[in-house]
Amino acid sequence: MRILFEEYHYDKTLSFGNEKFSLAKVLADAEISAKHVEKDTKLSIDYVGYFYSQQLHDCVFILPKVLMKEDNTLFDENLKPEEFLSIDSKNPNCKQKEMLDFVYEFSVWVYRAIDVFRHRNSDSDIAVNPEITQMRRGRRRDRYTFVDIMLALLDFNRKNQDYLTFVLRNIHSGNNKINWTKTITQNNVIIQDGVPIYYEPVNKKKQINYDEELLIIYYSILNHIHNKYNFPVRLNANFDLITGKRFEQYIKGTGKRRLKQIKYKYFSDRDLEIWDLCYAYFDYAYKVAIKSDTRDYLLVHDFHAVFEDMIDNLLSDNDKAVQEMKRQEDNKRLDHLYRYKGLTKEEKDVYYIGDSKYYPRGAIIEGTAIAKQYTYARNLVQYDMDLFNSNKESKRGRALGYRDDETEGYDIVPNFFISAKIDDISDKGYLDSKIEHINYYDGDKERSFHISYHFRNRLYDRDTILVSHYNINFLFVLSLYAKNRSSEQQRWANEVKKKFRDDIIEGLNKEFQFHVLTPREGVDSRQFLLDHFQQQLGKMYSPYEISTSGQKYYSLALDRDERYAEENQKIIELVDNYFYKEECPLGTDPTKVLPKVTSSGMSDSGNSGKGLYFLSTIDKAVNAEFEKIAEGKATYFISGYNTLMTGIDFAHVKYFVAVIDHQVAGYYKVNSSEIIDASELLEKAKETGRRDYKGYDKPYRVKLELGDYTLLPAPFLYGIDNVARGFVLSRKEFKEYSKHSTENKNI
Repeated sequence: MRILFEEYHYDKTLSFGNEKFSLAKVLADAEISAKHVEKDTKLSIDYVGYFYSQQLHDCVFILPKVLMKEDNTLFDENLKPEEFLSIDSKNPNCKQKEMLDFVYEFSVWVYRAIDVFRHRNSDSDIAVNPEITQMRRGRRRDRYTFVDIMLALLDFNRKNQDYLTFVLRNIHSGNNKINWTKTITQNNVIIQDGVPIYYEPVNKKKQINYDEELLIIYYSILNHIHNKYNFPVRLNANFDLITGKRFEQYIKGTGKRRLKQIKYKYFSDRDLEIWDLCYAYFDYAYKVAIKSDTRDYLLVHDFHAVFEDMIDNLLSDNDKAVQEMKRQEDNKRLDHLYRYKGLTKEEKDVYYIGDSKYYPRGAIIEGTAIAKQYTYARNLVQYDMDLFNSNKESKRGRALGYRDDETEGYDIVPNFFISAKIDDISDKGYLDSKIEHINYYDGDKERSFHISYHFRNRLYDRDTILVSHYNINFLFVLSLYAKNRSSEQQRWANEVKKKFRDDIIEGLNKEFQFHVLTPREGVDSRQFLLDHFQQQLGKMYSPYEISTSGQKYYSLALDRDERYAEENQKIIELVDNYFYKEECPLGTDPTKVLPKVTSSGMSDSGNSGKGLYFLSTIDKAVNAEFEKIAEGKATYFISGYNTLMTGIDFAHVKYFVAVIDHQVAGYYKVNSSEIIDASELLEKAKETGRRDYKGYDKPYRVKLELGDYTLLPAPFLYGIDNVARGFVLSRKEFKEYSKHSTENKNI
């Protein structure tokens, strides 16, 4: 056996062991292209798989570059790839024996992975000649692959069903016939109504049936192939098959010994072919007869495409909206994208962006690759904002909402690289599902992720983008993908998604100090955010729901780097005057670390009993008089679905101010207010309204009976976007806002 490694630079004149054939000649005769590198002195092979060389009369395997370390050595012993150019399968050294065992198993998984890839990507041409030669009785070939054996076993089962059924019928015929001679001589008889009755009849006993034993071994192998690799297998034999630990003993030597003991019993070509195939399965050094042409190979170029599809199949959401979101408008396409629990709030989904990197072990991801991930994240946030602003259903689905209008902060976008590693090439390597987080160094400081920003110490800024890096076991993912069992894949995907979220949260908690804030009694948090906009921008964010009592919560994130100690101290001293504050790592429920506060977020004027101005946008789902409201001709107004959660005391509301397209043109006098059930209005709205409207199941609203309308001399822009829930201003505060209009003496 000969072993090469993908993208390793081999000397063009290098020969295989003692043979006179150079690597360049062997590749050329097999019609396998190679790149000429290092001033045309070396060759690099951009394939994974194997081919049979007629010159060498041997199989040549090309293994993936993830087996190599960054310095192009293998394993902990730092072996060079040249040491595996020629392996004596009859007398390998210890490390070569380990590699032999690995490549035979690996070839099966590669074949299965390519088969799955071709079905998932029918227009792809990366698989070269994916047809496997068939074993036949006749001339023996010195070398073969494990895939050859498996496919030959499966092919024999598929093409010889009539023969196998005939043998099985003969084996089982006569098993239930009674041996009357032994029954009469060995058992007592009871005479009833003149008829003898024997309660323990003796069946005819046969000698050991070697046909049956051979077929038991054969079907046990097929059963093992099906269970391990998920090859489709038709098993129509009613035998007690060899399974579990007993079958493992057959693989370790019992199978060969038993087959040798019963071989002399077989004479027909088909029985001998079954025996050959079974023996070859248990001993890959056994020479079997193969009918082959000169072009026997299974090769995949651009194997990174297969690796990318492995991860995408396991992680990405398949619904059309997510797939559409993966296609960015600058003709770029995200490798992987899925929706999962947000980092700041578990109940709110965000997009997770992933990028596959098929690199050698230990390779550092840097430069352009990282810059692209930053761009992908910024684009995705913009697309989501476009959906939110358009307020329409799109082929990209509905907006998830990254921006918090009140603080003008943005939610964190989880963003990560996935690269492959192979640490263990034994059978255990295919079972190891662990994922390794890779830190990187920013100078001499170890960090949990790469970070891009316009302003440091602003985690909740739109332009602050994080990228994590994870290593995943290539063999485990290869086998999971190749088996193509959706239940196993979904179970692993759920575990990995939780792992990614937990790990990113852990990294953020190491890099940032998180606090939860709630306004002190009588404090108007909105006014605080306006007055101290620059100080809080990018540091504060409001991912949490307002409590049923109207209490509001905000997250404050401060970079732990000592460079920002003074800046952090100033913001802490500032918020302490207005908010209750407790340290609250990401993933912690804020209601469990802060006290209950009454009238949270209400300005002191809100409790004064003096006339208040209630500002709100117009919820079209329950306000049929939308145009009349804008024109100053409405007789009533019904609030949005979150207004009741604000804690506003409508007994003190004297004026209603409609905010339309961020503009205020005038205000109504409020004659009365009441809470109503708007279910009927909402049912009608469902027929023609937006699908993503969140208020259909929230029928209880505040209804204001409106009186006279006062038109301002000129409209003014209102500077806070978050008026959908509604809030109040005092007479003095409303005058301040209306300064942008000509003085209005009616206010």
